[in-house]
Amino acid sequence: MSKVSPHILLFGGSGFLGRVLHRELLQAGAKISLVPREFDFVNQEMTSNHMEVKPSVLISTAWISNRSKGYLYDIENFRWVEKHIEISLFCFRNNLKLVIPGTCLEYVGQLDVPYIASKSQLLSYLQSNLPSEAFLWIRFFYLFSQDERRPRLIADALNSIEKRIPLQVRCTETKHDFIEVRDAAMQTVKMLFEQYHGIWDVGSGQLRSNNELLSKIENLEIKSAAEELTFEKQQVLWSGAATKLMTDYSHFLTYTNQFFSSI
Repeated sequence: MSKVSPHILLFGGSGFLGRVLHRELLQAGAKISLVPREFDFVNQEMTSNHMEVKPSVLISTAWISNRSKGYLYDIENFRWVEKHIEISLFCFRNNLKLVIPGTCLEYVGQLDVPYIASKSQLLSYLQSNLPSEAFLWIRFFYLFSQDERRPRLIADALNSIEKRIPLQVRCTETKHDFIEVRDAAMQTVKMLFEQYHGIWDVGSGQLRSNNELLSKIENLEIKSAAEELTFEKQQVLWSGAATKLMTDYSHFLTYTNQFFSSI
């Protein structure tokens, strides 16, 4: 695959993944145009009159944030399916490749969970209505960042340190494929520059427990939680590792390895 410096439209560039991806793309030499939230994908047509280089890719990282409690069961997930169908049609009309995050929870297959069902519904639509080379569906595994206080487990840990109280944790031995968000962004940039398409995983390829993650946060005291909160009973977890990875993904695990090797 030849390396190409694309001109990219980025929708959702102010979010957790979008901000980091925006920075990594700029550092890699891509030209980025941020698409505002109010952009009319239905009626707007792209013209090249005011563009030095015509965009070739549209990335959307917009969806319901997993920072929000109850995001898995929020029916707003289905509104984002409709939005991304509009975006896919815009891409088709303007000959743009669509790049969009799926979720590792697709592997769970619980279609009674709106977050999982909505992602699966959108993927099915893309597969039925677009050529495979017209989209890149990336299943991001468990993105984390201590600096960004994500996911909620890290945010809760840092809040506990600030309040000087123990962190109550369930399921400390539950394992996930954790990958630092900067490494995930760099893997994504590699895929874009080498013109990947179809369905791929982005992860570390390795399972680590919640306890391993929390043990790397200094001054944190952990206390086992005796009871689950009602909301937390609705959590859906995927304990498998990313498998459909690009062949040289291990070159892009610097921040993940540094975090887990820290003392």
